[in-house]
Amino acid sequence: MNVTDAREHAAGQIGYTGAVKNVVNSALKRVGGQRYGKDDVDTYTSWKWNSINCPDHKLNCWTSIVFWAWHGGAISTSWCQRYMEIYIRDITAGMLADLDRRSSDISKQNQIRCRLHGQNTANFLGTTRTGTEMFNAPIGRTVFFESPLTGPMAHVGLSLGGGWVISNWAVPTCTDNQFLHDGLVSIETIAKIARHVGDCKITMTRKPLWELGTCVA
Repeated sequence: MNVTDAREHAAGQIGYTGAVKNVVNSALKRVGGQRYGKDDVDTYTSWKWNSINCPDHKLNCWTSIVFWAWHGGAISTSWCQRYMEIYIRDITAGMLADLDRRSSDISKQNQIRCRLHGQNTANFLGTTRTGTEMFNAPIGRTVFFESPLTGPMAHVGLSLGGGWVISNWAVPTCTDNQFLHDGLVSIETIAKIARHVGDCKITMTRKPLWELGTCVA
């Protein structure tokens, strides 16, 4: 699916209005123009209004959801600030509780990210081995691919409805380099590629990210 077709597809989806419409259009404007990388959401300090890419940093799949929501006006800079306050607070608390290690491993970090992004209360869509009729997430929801190898947020996309997602470039554990650069892709396609790492669970947020209330002061 190309961007023009994606816009037409989105316009035909129930719920394509208000903040959802603005965020989806923000994502479609930027997908394919972003650099993929593992910098965290604290890069919001260098985000610039109406920019296609974060100028000084690369964005991963789930940070891109925040980036698109910010550009779409669904979340504010204070939301991002609150995200970082919660993240740092909870990581620090975990380190203080484990004085012998003085560290916070990736599983503990994932627990915080999952809570802030709504993955820990997400609704089940299916697995990489189930039929495609289950993969229809409403437009604007965050879709998670949970891998037995790389964790609960192995890959994240923004639903376009009708079984499609907007995705920032990469699908971890994927060996098809062409697919790594496909920003508009069906959930079924990601599921098929992910099967070689096991039966990955696919879930979606109960509401769009900005309606979950996870980063309210």
